[in-house]
Amino acid sequence: MQFYACKGKPILIAFPSTNLCGNPLHPMIRLFLIEDETMFRELLSIHWNGSREFNLIGSHRSIRLALDDPRLQRAEVVIMDLLLEREASISSIRELRAIAKRARIAILTGTEDAGLLRRAVAAGVDGILHKRSSLAEIDGLIRRIAKGEHILSLPFSEPVDLIPESIPRPTLTRREEEILYLIARGRTSAQIAEQLFISRRTVEKHRENIAQKLGLKSMSEMVAWAIRHGFDGRATLEK
Repeated sequence: MQFYACKGKPILIAFPSTNLCGNPLHPMIRLFLIEDETMFRELLSIHWNGSREFNLIGSHRSIRLALDDPRLQRAEVVIMDLLLEREASISSIRELRAIAKRARIAILTGTEDAGLLRRAVAAGVDGILHKRSSLAEIDGLIRRIAKGEHILSLPFSEPVDLIPESIPRPTLTRREEEILYLIARGRTSAQIAEQLFISRRTVEKHRENIAQKLGLKSMSEMVAWAIRHGFDGRATLEK
């Protein structure tokens, strides 16, 4: 069984090929929102509840309430404010992943505290979205995150580095640089394998070697390092 969009509302059907609306059916992306600003939470809830492609299955003002909600287990993308109830939510990412095992985790923030964002990257979040984005922009970034991309859309008016300067730039092989370039452009392992005519297992092995050489602990750190060092054509992470 799967949730599908029908006239803007989620429906659960036993046979995904069945067209109950007379139109092609598309799986809805299951979202779970954790946001303590009531107005912003309600705005996003209204927006996604009327969507044909997103199914907001849960919405809470705190991490504690979210962790107690059984619906969290079914989430595909968890969108979470970086600062909840005056505390950083980064320390709860491991708990969220333990419950929402298949979910991608995106930080939604308006902060310009680079230190907090560095911690979020180090914690392995799959995306950073900023609150100055339009709803359409946020929707587009969530679609990409749900597909496996790592997105760093930052709330800064000036370029900022999220990887400490102390990390040296080691010697990478030509193939590792090719893969790092594609990672910086948001490609998934499957897409990289197809483009370079190699197996996904080989791509994963190269990614492990790159991470070890760079001293990075998460894919978000790898993306940030790659962009900062110009592997996507830019020298720094930019807005």
